Amino acid sequence: FSTAMMGSGSIDVRYTRLEYCGRRDKMGKYCLHFHMVGTCPECVFQGNAVVDSQQVGITIHGTHKALVDQNTLWDARAAGIYTEDGNEMNNIISSNVVICSRWQVCAVPWLGKNSLQGAGIYMIGMTNDVLYNRIAGYEHGLYTPGSAFPNGQG
Repeated sequence: FSTAMMGSGSIDVRYTRLEYCGRRDKMGKYCLHFHMVGTCPECVFQGNAVVDSQQVGITIHGTHKALVDQNTLWDARAAGIYTEDGNEMNNIISSNVVICSRWQVCAVPWLGKNSLQGAGIYMIGMTNDVLYNRIAGYEHGLYTPGSAFPNGQG
């Protein structure tokens, strides 16, 4: 299953456990997903536990000023937290714990990326606040293609 907010409105998910969610290598099929919500300071994913996700634990896509805070992600395949297009701005990604029990568990091919491009936090674009997060066990703690996509990819 996937949990997503699409279009207008807001989503606030707090202190919830999600297990075995997402669909491997399927665009948009992530455990928790802000999808093209626009500016949404009332959008919150806080204090959640995402366990054994099949593809990406938390995704921010086309959404601005949202809060991703104090979540725990265990064995999220591909990436724990993902900003999808690079046009996501002014989101706060703070105090999350992202753990992979062994990097080989979480290193899977995904969305045209090879298995070595997984990370605890995978960011396209660098206009978000990333504060006080803890990452362990991934091939890359924080991965960004940086100048390869200076205007995002969306």
